[in-house]
Amino acid sequence: WVNHEISNFEYLMHLNALSGRSYKDLTQYPVFPWVINNYSNETLSLKDKQFFRDLTKSMGALGDEERVKTFEERFNSADPFNPVPPFHFGSHYSSPAIV
Repeated sequence: WVNHEISNFEYLMHLNALSGRSYKDLTQYPVFPWVINNYSNETLSLKDKQFFRDLTKSMGALGDEERVKTFEERFNSADPFNPVPPFHFGSHYSSPAIV
């Protein structure tokens, strides 16, 4: 991949396979990064940065300050005696209900 011998898609498929993801199991369906930010235009310019999301931020950090604050408060207010570790997001993108 670094030497341009395989495509980005092939690289991501290898990563998904190595992590045990498969098209055969909806709970372990392959994941791909969300990179497009602008779905309202009729044309997409791959050279224009406005069409791509900010990859320096996680999906939860995108959006307005109130949204980000909600996730931070959830994480920081976790019960230290709860065996479930603190988390920012309460659902997983690969659940059967979503896929």
